[in-house]
Amino acid sequence: MLKIARMRYQIFRDRFGRDPGPDDPLFFDSRRSEPVVAGANEMCSQIMDAAAATRSDYLSVMKFLGLG
Repeated sequence: MLKIARMRYQIFRDRFGRDPGPDDPLFFDSRRSEPVVAGANEMCSQIMDAAAATRSDYLSVMKFLGLG
């Protein structure tokens, strides 16, 4: 989970040009100019992409996040 969080943190920085604040979502709607929580489908896609990139177990991550 930490590898995925680090990856999403960097994606946030690249997208918005700043570090995420305590209330900013790491899984955000990529179409918006401000950080807004992603919808369920996009969130699952972002988790799956990050899990694959970090060689993490997707199903375990989904369970940990209460999404599976």
